[in-house]
Amino acid sequence: MSDVVSDTITLRGAKDRGVLPLLVPFARAHLKRPFGFPKKVSQRVITNTLNHLHFTGATIYAHMAFPSTGQEFLVSVQPEPCTGRIFSARFPHSVSYDFSLFSFKELLHDDGQYVLSIPGKVVDQTKDILKIELPPSGIVLNTRQARRFQSSFIQAMLIWGSLNMPGALEDFSSSGLRIKVSGNTEGIRAAFESKERIQIILIKGSTLVYTGFGFISRFSEKEGAIVVTPSLQPLTRYAQRRYRHQRINITPTPRVELFHPLLNRTVSYDVIDLHTAGFSIKDRSDRLMFLPGMSFPNASMVFSGEFSIRFSAQTVYSRDLRGGMTRLGFSITDMDPASYRRLFNILTRAEDPHSLALGKVSTEALWQFFFRSGFVYPEKYLCIARRKEHFQKMYDHLYNNCPELFASITYQQNDEIYGHVSLFKAYPRTWWVQHLAALPMGNRRTGLNVLNNILNFLDGFHRMSSAGMDYLVFNYRPDNRFPNHFFGGVCRALNDPRMCSVDISAYVMHHLPETIDPLPAGWEIRPCMHDDIGALHGAYHNHSQGLFIESLCLDDRDESIWNTYRNHGLTRSCSAYVLDKDGDRKAFFVVERSDQGLNLSDLLNSIRIFLPRKEPKSMPWDILRTAIGHLAHEFGAPDVVLQVFPQDYCSAAGIPVKKRYCTWIAKTRYFDPHFDAIKEMTRFNHLKFLKSLALDLLGLRRRP
Repeated sequence: MSDVVSDTITLRGAKDRGVLPLLVPFARAHLKRPFGFPKKVSQRVITNTLNHLHFTGATIYAHMAFPSTGQEFLVSVQPEPCTGRIFSARFPHSVSYDFSLFSFKELLHDDGQYVLSIPGKVVDQTKDILKIELPPSGIVLNTRQARRFQSSFIQAMLIWGSLNMPGALEDFSSSGLRIKVSGNTEGIRAAFESKERIQIILIKGSTLVYTGFGFISRFSEKEGAIVVTPSLQPLTRYAQRRYRHQRINITPTPRVELFHPLLNRTVSYDVIDLHTAGFSIKDRSDRLMFLPGMSFPNASMVFSGEFSIRFSAQTVYSRDLRGGMTRLGFSITDMDPASYRRLFNILTRAEDPHSLALGKVSTEALWQFFFRSGFVYPEKYLCIARRKEHFQKMYDHLYNNCPELFASITYQQNDEIYGHVSLFKAYPRTWWVQHLAALPMGNRRTGLNVLNNILNFLDGFHRMSSAGMDYLVFNYRPDNRFPNHFFGGVCRALNDPRMCSVDISAYVMHHLPETIDPLPAGWEIRPCMHDDIGALHGAYHNHSQGLFIESLCLDDRDESIWNTYRNHGLTRSCSAYVLDKDGDRKAFFVVERSDQGLNLSDLLNSIRIFLPRKEPKSMPWDILRTAIGHLAHEFGAPDVVLQVFPQDYCSAAGIPVKKRYCTWIAKTRYFDPHFDAIKEMTRFNHLKFLKSLALDLLGLRRRP
């Protein structure tokens, strides 16, 4: 209610009789101070309003007086259908008053923004029924600057210093929250008199729906009710950036449907602009129902053809516009990987029709691209040629049937692919990027487009808790010029191994003996326990302060990712073992199993070896080789890929190394504050780029 009415009674009708009192003392003087000029409404508007109240099961207040004492009351009455000038309403049966003894003054209706007075001449009045002849017009007595919305079943918690004050939200607007305080009101009075800021928390059931700060603007100790003016300061969820998401205006305009937890119903708005991190809408300033900090767990973005994407969101700002309108900005707080990919595909194609992040990919065109670009070179093809049918089926399944685990971005013209990158969830909180390659397409810088697309994809994707992306991994050969330039450059720019690190491991194709000897006396290989995982971190940090062991998520007991792989008919597991001698940990193994083809170099179908010391005298190769034989039996193949860290052990032990791989790892929570630095790495000197790196960067090759 406005200032003149709020200390007396909220007049609005409601379906829930427990929300509004049926009979309350009232004085007409509370409505004598209108906001602005009084406005008249016609009898037709009055009739339609009364019928709508009947249709929704709501009530309206009859302003009555008791003749012998002159005391005035508001009585909640239930309207009947109204077709002419005669209006009928039923008095409440649950109140033991004979309403035939009261004198009628007017009907009062509060729609949340104005109070409408409807005078009338009594035609019939009994203890059960009130019949009046409607007047030619009614009067709007009070108009609020912001409409107030009624709420129920919302718990409130007010925090002032160390004092927690519970209550319940009764109604709200963008300018005030009316809260009924529970228990002792001494703390509320102290907070009100101090004029200090308090924290406001609103909860529906077990779900947090709003948190923010404000000031107590009014306090009625008799009713135990307060009005809190919330702060409308925008939330700062992410650091300000130089390279921001481009906001897209899509045609036809999509609409957002938000289930409003305070109203307990769904509201719908046209979207002004949209990107993977959020969206904005416009609404009349006098009917705003959103506050910065308000959360919406159930929301949908509906596109042309009624195609929709579900997500959760939070209001982050409101900004006044001309013409009595307000712009409201929302952050997308969570979205499942498949929905995010669909949204990204819509947005990236709106900017560049050659960019696609489809759920369905032509694997025939993809394999053609792999061979044309040189991504599958002759030596690599020899490794997959014997099982080419398996690889074809594997990729068809990954690219078209596993949206929770796998995503890809292509740059193509019609059905011909010119650029490609993919990523998949390799560990409980880690995603891998792979297959980064490009071909020239006319005068377009295809490689840069693909790189920017994957950065834009990751920029929003890592924020979605459903994605489970705490770490991002990319593997490349040290002699590959572009990854060394870009990924190594990002690592050097951030200059902190706790944010981003690069480690080099030796890649060894190890032939297993036909028979496996037992380990010498005193040596034992066993699964890692909790203390062993801590020791593994220490062994790794003897040589690097990076993120390698963290990214493997060995301390995560969540088995859901492995179950998801199994549900898709795929193999994926990761287990840690330790080799010790008389209790002294000499080597650690991470045995990874996956289907061949998940990674073409079998980096995820291998045994990773981490050594506390790189000298062979500390860990003799013949004993290490025996331990490898005991672990490799489950691979069921004569050869197994070993990834040895530190790589210096192999040269010192005389182990032939086929190749080496750099493992670049980034902790994604640092993407937001450092995204500008990462984006800056893509802003090459284009002339130099074209002249000196045209054939090599990103695997670029001239079309044969």
